[in-house]
Amino acid sequence: MESQSKSVQSSHRWVEPSAWDPKQAYNVLQDLVYLHKDAGFSPARIARANLVRQLLGGDNESYEVLRERFISAIESLHDPQPEILLAVFGLAPETEGMTYLKDRRRHYGDRHGIKVEAVADREESAMDNLRKQLVTGWYPKSPTGFTVPQSHNGFVQQAARIVTVVRNRAWIENREWHQLIAAFDEADFISISSSYPGRPIPEGDFTVTTKRIGESFTHQFRYKEPMRRGGTYNLKFRIVADPELGSPGALTEHSQAFHEPTRFASFGALFIGDRPATIWSYRGLTYFERPGTPDIGQTLEFGDEPGVKVEFHDLYGGLYSGIAWEW
Repeated sequence: MESQSKSVQSSHRWVEPSAWDPKQAYNVLQDLVYLHKDAGFSPARIARANLVRQLLGGDNESYEVLRERFISAIESLHDPQPEILLAVFGLAPETEGMTYLKDRRRHYGDRHGIKVEAVADREESAMDNLRKQLVTGWYPKSPTGFTVPQSHNGFVQQAARIVTVVRNRAWIENREWHQLIAAFDEADFISISSSYPGRPIPEGDFTVTTKRIGESFTHQFRYKEPMRRGGTYNLKFRIVADPELGSPGALTEHSQAFHEPTRFASFGALFIGDRPATIWSYRGLTYFERPGTPDIGQTLEFGDEPGVKVEFHDLYGGLYSGIAWEW
């Protein structure tokens, strides 16, 4: 079998990492809102709702399978949320033929003696709970191939965005954002290990303690209060170079092993000064296989941008994915 590499430009326009807005990144809830408008859940709308489509099994699944899984996720919620969601998505028999969301809301409201505005309010929490079911795969017909309790930290990652900054071949810092859903109550901390000799600087409601283990570092991020099962937590931090901890030398790779089921992930590499002669992405390699070679990966091109970015979905199993390069 002959391997082929594919040369592509970065799949998305490069955005300076400091300008990233977590609320706009991998917004599954935004997809759900889109799906329930107008005529509701339909082939045309699920074709445009990329995040939800990937969570339901991806581009190769038929509409019938995607619809069946979506209904399964809705029906896994606690009453009365399944009834209201089936109604407003146009998946209930009595609302399936209704062209407009306002009519489906009115139908449900009339049936339960509440106003349309109250129906919309109840949708909000139901939608967020549906998002969690889709991301975690906690429903009978889920396409996920992993078991949530197997994860090391007891979390499922809805998304991870990780960027490394390199100046003249030397590592400067990593900028990371992880959106996690807790798989059980009162998890003590979120543990992230790093081979970079840097100092973590968390933002928001997390504090951090770092332990050095040989040439690596384990960062334990603790939330301001005990974390709860089903809760969503946004962990955002930088790891900056610290000469007192050492130097990684000329960097040739930016990757992470995913021990937690991770539904969406993106890696970015920003180069200031020298640029690599060759740069490629890879996924699903063991510690010893990584980073592979360009001929079995996907070679990337800078174009007019200072960096490159690649995206993956459904990473798990402790295997490495990321970006590598040669100077």
